[in-house]
Amino acid sequence: MAVALEIISFVECLLSPAFVDLHFHMDATLSRGIPRVNKSGTLLEGIQLWGE
Repeated sequence: MAVALEIISFVECLLSPAFVDLHFHMDATLSRGIPRVNKSGTLLEGIQLWGE
């Protein structure tokens, strides 16, 4: 089985990684037992836990 290789020149070009979506979910933040477990799993309880 033959594999075709293609050489791409990036001379004088800007190469950057793909877009990274930097975010987090407030319903899971600090909710794994510190200060307590997010029992309902809801965003509102997650925000309350984050405030504690």
